[in-house]
Amino acid sequence: MKHEKQNQIKGILCDIDGVIFDTEVFQYFASAMMLNKFLGEKFDPELMDDKGLILTKEDYKEHYVGNSTKLIAKNLILKYNIGSTPEEMVEYRTKVIHNLFDLYPVKMIQGAKEPITQMILNKEYSFALATGGTTTETKKKFEKSGILYLLEENNIPTIGFDTKNVKNSKPAPDTYLVAAKSINLAPENCLSIEDTIPGVKSALSAGVLKENNYAVPNWWTEKKDFSIATRVNSLQDITRRLYEK
Repeated sequence: MKHEKQNQIKGILCDIDGVIFDTEVFQYFASAMMLNKFLGEKFDPELMDDKGLILTKEDYKEHYVGNSTKLIAKNLILKYNIGSTPEEMVEYRTKVIHNLFDLYPVKMIQGAKEPITQMILNKEYSFALATGGTTTETKKKFEKSGILYLLEENNIPTIGFDTKNVKNSKPAPDTYLVAAKSINLAPENCLSIEDTIPGVKSALSAGVLKENNYAVPNWWTEKKDFSIATRVNSLQDITRRLYEK
């Protein structure tokens, strides 16, 4: 039997990195390479890890995962006293991330394909993507994983930080406000799916109800406190709640 709260839901707003695709590692490496590049004369080889990067995975997990590229750049500038602008760093990182997606395969999160396909094809709920990345990145990820047809054949809206009216990235509410509007719904009538604290805060601040604001943690976010959201173990947990009769 459907959960009573699910009867209020008319749409699904879904994040991409860390929810559908196992691409948080790409986000990490792009941020780490950005820091190495812009440290300039402040670069200290003594601080590097075994891959030659100063920003470690643990540091990224603790302080940066889920934040917008611009916010990451601002925080790194403050921490390391970098003499470049956030815009310069974002431009560089965008090129790096596109190169990484060109060079390496994009893998889906284990077990994600079936529930995501079900959510898109089952017309009981409208569906939109709400990502902290760009719409160009999104298309590339779906294309490389062989499921771009799901978006194109079903006219799925993709809202990214380059979308019109998204002036502030997650954790600001803009992404989810625009995503809900793209399927002609109010956020309180939508379910959101995220894997990071900035993501769930973005959905919550847009008006998604806590009980419909789902957090599906992965290796990068498993130790985070998701008490402001509804924590589940997998996308399958969500589809069972949505489609059980």
